[in-house]
Amino acid sequence: MHTPLIKQYCELKENYDDCILFFRVGDFYEMFFNDAKKASHNLNITLTSHGKAKIPMCGIPHHSSSSYINQLVRSGHKVALCEEVEDTGIRVDKKAPLKRDVVRVVTAGTVTESSMLDSKSYNFLMCFSPISFGMTSYAIVDLSIGDFFVEEVSAKEIRNVIAKWCPSECLMPKSIAEFNEELMDEISEWKNIISFVDEDEYNLNQSQKDLKAIYQVSHLDGFGQMKDSSTIAAGYLANYLMYTQKTNEIKLKPIAKLNNSYLMHLDKFTRDNLEISKNLQGDSKETLFGILDCTVTSSGARLLKFRLMSPLKSLSLIRRRLDSVEFFVKNNDLIGQIREHLMLCSDLERDIGRVAFRRSCPEDLISIANSLVYAKNIYHLLHKLVLPIDIQKEIQFLTDNDKIIEKILDSMDYNPVSKENGFVRSGYSSKLDEEKAQKELYESQIPNLEKQYKNSHEILSLKIIHNNALGYHIEIANSEKGKVPYNFAKVQSLASISRYMNDTLNEINSRISNLCDSIRVQEAVIFDEIIKFAKQEQVNILRIAKSIAIIDIAVAMAKIAVENNYCKPIMNSGNNFVVKEGRHPVVEKICKNENFTSNDCDLNKKKFMLMTGPNMSGKSTYLRQNAIITVMAHSGCYVPASYVNMGIVEEVFVRVGASDNLSKGMSTFMIEMTETACILNQSTKNSLIVIDEVGRGTSTKEGSAIASAIMENLSKKKARTFFATHYHELVNRSLEDENISCATIKIEKAENKISFLHKVVEGCSKTSYAFDVCKMAGLPQEVIDRAEQIVNDS
Repeated sequence: MHTPLIKQYCELKENYDDCILFFRVGDFYEMFFNDAKKASHNLNITLTSHGKAKIPMCGIPHHSSSSYINQLVRSGHKVALCEEVEDTGIRVDKKAPLKRDVVRVVTAGTVTESSMLDSKSYNFLMCFSPISFGMTSYAIVDLSIGDFFVEEVSAKEIRNVIAKWCPSECLMPKSIAEFNEELMDEISEWKNIISFVDEDEYNLNQSQKDLKAIYQVSHLDGFGQMKDSSTIAAGYLANYLMYTQKTNEIKLKPIAKLNNSYLMHLDKFTRDNLEISKNLQGDSKETLFGILDCTVTSSGARLLKFRLMSPLKSLSLIRRRLDSVEFFVKNNDLIGQIREHLMLCSDLERDIGRVAFRRSCPEDLISIANSLVYAKNIYHLLHKLVLPIDIQKEIQFLTDNDKIIEKILDSMDYNPVSKENGFVRSGYSSKLDEEKAQKELYESQIPNLEKQYKNSHEILSLKIIHNNALGYHIEIANSEKGKVPYNFAKVQSLASISRYMNDTLNEINSRISNLCDSIRVQEAVIFDEIIKFAKQEQVNILRIAKSIAIIDIAVAMAKIAVENNYCKPIMNSGNNFVVKEGRHPVVEKICKNENFTSNDCDLNKKKFMLMTGPNMSGKSTYLRQNAIITVMAHSGCYVPASYVNMGIVEEVFVRVGASDNLSKGMSTFMIEMTETACILNQSTKNSLIVIDEVGRGTSTKEGSAIASAIMENLSKKKARTFFATHYHELVNRSLEDENISCATIKIEKAENKISFLHKVVEGCSKTSYAFDVCKMAGLPQEVIDRAEQIVNDS
């Protein structure tokens, strides 16, 4: 038989079987049975037992629970927070356990606390609808800032969609796992963030009801026409949010239907190969984002990462972004001034998000108000200047926010001497000021009382101190206990001291306690009033946060451009591609003590560049840098070159290197053929294509034939293409194609030693310098000699 407390736990646990239940008992969260075993293992805390039945149990302090919850959530667990919801003062059945209920389910995709989030990354929750006729829709939300998107895609794009958004949590129909083994293999790397949903939980009518409930509207016409599959995905996501937050009062931005007509297509292979936000080792520092990110606001960093992962293909939008950067490049004296104000801005998006969920503290509200002041300062720095379109548009949102600023700063003390003084500014509430003054008056009597008692009773060790358990009380060393007067009642005995109370201190404690209770109630009412006001201004504050992010990016990209001698790319609607003195931005930064060799590229007349040359000579760097320059230009950034003139690119495909994936039964050759098939099937004349050494994973004869056929296919498309190979037979074939130019890397050889000059020149490499590279790699000389002999004999 279980105790009433354990019975209550078991009843609640039945409804949250997929969660670790944090069961509030006093000042602790306690876990029992298997939850206790999981938590103790993941958190490295002691596993003990409860009651005579020796039920496995562990616990953590409530006041420090955030770090423990974060640990569990990042390990892939969901945490259900069960709180005491009954007031102990009005309990009817004193013997029964306090009433408890789950007030929130914390999951990786629904976290809102800043301590549990990466400030420079979005925290997306994603949901897919069931696949129908080869199509699915997905909905994606960042609960911490309220962004909500939907899009319909081919089921074949699920892998690319997950790779693009990098969600923290993904909900997916079980049918995908049951009937699409190939797709499950493709997305297996995300298996730890995917939760599978029963098919019958997806229902169009229920999804419509859930969307109406979360947006508190009577119809969905205001969101425009949405496909049923998009409504189902968005509705299930809304249902999940209401389940985890235990409320429908969730402030989300209107659902935005993604429009890929103005976004460049980058597949997972391309993002990985270009190392845009993560390098091949999984690090984010030596990446394009890591090099370019000198933003000083969290929202700016998040938006910059999104722009780099999803570049534009709209010429007008690209030009507007570039004009914004150009303004600050030409007025670089403003860069430092604006950054001084930007770096003082808090993360407005997430601050107001916590306010909306009532998970905020006074510091969040004060941060919001101060950030609006700094935003207003930026407006005053810029508003009299002739500004580019985007900057002119954004600064308009940074002014006329005095009402919010005044409401918060007039009511809240932005620099309290101590937490005991509370957060309400003196002068805001006369009643509160009066009660605080009374409390201070009673507290001021304590030093005089201590002096009076010490002198009148001649007790040198006598002190009046305060703790939370007893309030103000008298402390006397046991060596002087014979001097203690009869009206001092002992309340606690310790080894060397005893503690006492008298009528005077009882009266002071009672009055102070009553005043503290009254002050807390009044401050809670005032805090609720300010929270309610701030929630009404949420849309406005979020729009200001967006403006701050856009200005931060423009200023940061100008700073990068000035410091690194980047140029403004000339963008047009043609099919041209000219880069002069181009550099790889990441490699250039890594090679701090070496001069990076810049290189030109011209694909205006001949769209296909065939590159030959030895390994280690810089071919791959050159290939990647041209693709990265393309991504940067289409993201609205200045680029590492002295001159760039580029027609709009609609897709970038990069296939550089490959590795075995034995867990999926795929060899190097199979992987590179799969990736190349994607390029051949999806590319158009408006694509930019980079292919490095295709056909290596099979015999030389067959590999060369395959590479030749791929070269011919891509050349016919007239897509801007970089194609590197060690198959020298391709050079002869290329001479028959007027669209193909040949390039190689300049090499110097002296005294049987080669030097890579990293300079791209016209022509082709007559040898691969394989034996020279072997020598540089430290291969034994006898092996190299024998290899040369075999070649000469053949």
